[in-house]
Amino acid sequence: VYSGAEAALARERERAEQARAASEVQMSRVAQRLMSDIVPMWNLQRNLDPGMLGRQVQVGMHRSWYALSSGLMGADPQMGASGLYLYASLCQSRHVSQNGEEAIRFALPLLYRQYGPDHPKVARAYHRLGELLLLRGRLAEADRQASRALRIETQAVPADAAMVVETRLLLARVCAARGRDAEAEQHC
Repeated sequence: VYSGAEAALARERERAEQARAASEVQMSRVAQRLMSDIVPMWNLQRNLDPGMLGRQVQVGMHRSWYALSSGLMGADPQMGASGLYLYASLCQSRHVSQNGEEAIRFALPLLYRQYGPDHPKVARAYHRLGELLLLRGRLAEADRQASRALRIETQAVPADAAMVVETRLLLARVCAARGRDAEAEQHC
């Protein structure tokens, strides 16, 4: 026999699970669209010059950026924000931090409108922006963005959540790069 509070908690868990599942479906649609632009199609039995493959992937990245920045991914703002965030991740993994920074900065207003300023997804965008700025050596800006992410995360999720730990580690890396070792140790 469930109490009213237990039933309400079960309904809330169900709604949260449905929202998470919908978010994953959305991200997989975005990933499929981006990958169809980025990953070139070629005959697998043909030898492909690695340099040519790299150039084709780069052209695909430019094509994806155009689709995202011009709104060609569709009118759905969540799809646009998800696509920009995923694009920034791809840029970071390919060490194209300037494009990734631009994508995150473009996505932030969409995320604000979609979720509000204190949502964990907004915090993740600030975290990613901090990582990209650290890669580019813009340490003061990286510090500001990572601190912003941490402020939102500590209000939105438990202090021991993985995202909070990751942002604390990012702040430690930024502080260490700025020569503030004592402060870096506090974040670890």
